[in-house]
Amino acid sequence: GLSAIILFNYDEVSAITASAVTMVGSASGYTIQFENNSAFYLNELQVNGTVRNVKQAITWQTISEGQTTSDVAAVLAMGRFIEIATRKGNAKSFVLGRNSPLSATVTSLNSGQAETDANLGLQVTLEGTNVEYALEYTGTISAIPVHA
Repeated sequence: GLSAIILFNYDEVSAITASAVTMVGSASGYTIQFENNSAFYLNELQVNGTVRNVKQAITWQTISEGQTTSDVAAVLAMGRFIEIATRKGNAKSFVLGRNSPLSATVTSLNSGQAETDANLGLQVTLEGTNVEYALEYTGTISAIPVHA
């Protein structure tokens, strides 16, 4: 699972390397607040004849539901993104969508069926095809500019 996700609008990142993120102007990323144990990412080799690419996907579920969540769903549905995801176990971070942005394939508001399912919030999956596996990010996460 993941312990942290930072989301960037693809067009607002001028460069991203293994150790630094450079934003366009005063742009900044967004720290995603998600339900515990709901976030994970995937790097999967896909072969189509002689063409080899890596499918990258990241999925999470937000903490609450409401108008703000609906607004976020609308933005995510139309955007192109780069993510830095940090693993729980070893705290290593990886960049997804660096060469080709990830886009939403799922933005689903789910009320659940049982009374205990009252606030399931928003489930999001962003996917894309890249020419490389996710790059390990060795820079300082706290140095990345994010919205307060």
